[in-house]
Amino acid sequence: MRDLTGLRWLAIAVLALLVTGCTAVDLPSPSPTVPPMPTPTPTPASTPTPSRWPIGLHPALPIEVREELRRRLRADPRWQLVEDAGAIRIAPVPAGAPLRLGVWIYALTAPFPTVTDEISLYALRARWQGQDTLPGPLLATTETIRLFSSLWGPPDPEVVRPVLEAELVDRLWAERVGWALVPFHHLEPRLKVIAVEGLSPMERGLDPERYPLTVWFGVERVPPGFPAADFQQAVGWLINRDERRMTILAMTGVTALVRGTAAQMERYGVLFPARDIAPWLRNADLTHISNEVSFWESCPPPQPRSGVVFCSHPRYAELLSAIGTDIVELTGNHLNDYGREPLQATLELYQRLGMRYYGGGRDLEEALQPLRVEHNGNRLAFIGCNPVGPDYDWATPTEPGAAPCVPELEETVRRLRAEGWLPIVTLQYWELYDYAPTLQQVQDFRRWRDLGAVVVSGSQGHHAQTFEVGSGWFIHYGLGNLFFDQVDPIGVRQTFIDRHLFYEGRYLGVMLQTAFLEDFARPRPMRMEERQALLALLFGLMP
Repeated sequence: MRDLTGLRWLAIAVLALLVTGCTAVDLPSPSPTVPPMPTPTPTPASTPTPSRWPIGLHPALPIEVREELRRRLRADPRWQLVEDAGAIRIAPVPAGAPLRLGVWIYALTAPFPTVTDEISLYALRARWQGQDTLPGPLLATTETIRLFSSLWGPPDPEVVRPVLEAELVDRLWAERVGWALVPFHHLEPRLKVIAVEGLSPMERGLDPERYPLTVWFGVERVPPGFPAADFQQAVGWLINRDERRMTILAMTGVTALVRGTAAQMERYGVLFPARDIAPWLRNADLTHISNEVSFWESCPPPQPRSGVVFCSHPRYAELLSAIGTDIVELTGNHLNDYGREPLQATLELYQRLGMRYYGGGRDLEEALQPLRVEHNGNRLAFIGCNPVGPDYDWATPTEPGAAPCVPELEETVRRLRAEGWLPIVTLQYWELYDYAPTLQQVQDFRRWRDLGAVVVSGSQGHHAQTFEVGSGWFIHYGLGNLFFDQVDPIGVRQTFIDRHLFYEGRYLGVMLQTAFLEDFARPRPMRMEERQALLALLFGLMP
């Protein structure tokens, strides 16, 4: 038999040469766990294949996040989207993760007519697990349930119920008692946002690190050699709540710095009425005041019981500046109580103070003009009118006054909405000392809604009144007195500051702040029992 040992070694040597030659021509892609090898200097006859890092997407990521990541990564040849579980994966990560790529803010919500304002994270997570810490079911889309399951563990299927996004709000209202987890940018006016651990995404200055319903996402594990800076630049930063795209508008009811209120200002200082609520007004991006009275240098000294012919000393305008007034409504029916000259001077005063006005003006043409305000990409248009009078209070073609409610304004609202503005209509309606609106009031306010207004607000309401809410719109029939001296009945001492939230050109909803008037002048934040009793009453009267 022939000795084949020499032949075997010859074959092995030839094979080794062949393998070495192939490796020099076709370098493999770098391993996700091993730094890439240096690339040889290319020759005219060969060009190296660019390295591509395999990137995977965790199935719990929100669909919008997954789609945007796919779009951005496919535009860059350095990254290869794969389904391999061993790839470098973008997933929900802890707040301190080294390579974060974005943050998604969620809101705990309830039907708008819900008295509860705040719950603890413990109560929410315990309800997620099926405990009886909160009444009613917890609704969410399948996507949201999958995401929070990756953070909180699997939910109790008897409590946490999946619903289609298009059906979520209707289902929540049908339940009457219940909750829903919703991404911030999917909020709408029929949902009341419930604060968790005292924090609400409806407010500015939210700290995502402290807010319990923040979900961070980024790279689960960063392998050695991974070009993290390049990857972060390619992906960018994904977020669904950017305060640079947000506008908070604080709207108020009746202000008349006269009579008993003015007497208290003379006694305790011009800023006395806002002592307890000034932050509510100053912290808004835009603050609206409906000042029903003109400023006049010759205004008589205030008397607590001096009738219903009103004016204010110009010194009192310091109060409006101190609370950050941006927008003054001029639909009030006491603007011309001392003639039209004080109103002309008042308009000049507002201009000097940098305050814009609407719902009235130097003449009828100006009074009927909408006030357009653009803020953080949100386009708001304010339209106001007075259907009540008196006649001498209305503007004329040559004299200042309030805007009457003429058909021209209806067409203005319709046109502005068609042009992409969000109309806000305020009315100096007939005064009614009742929590419930009349049938005629409901019909009249709804007409403005049907024309395209996203907010219809009753500025006439010395007495607080109820609300109505729908998909994309909100009606408050009467906000009550802000700075005015009425004390009886109790409804004239209960007042609202409505904080309306706009985001990326949409109206997301309202946060109701409640106060109680003291000392004929000074609203103070309501105590919890006062607030709950008032909200329960008004929610029960909603049309």
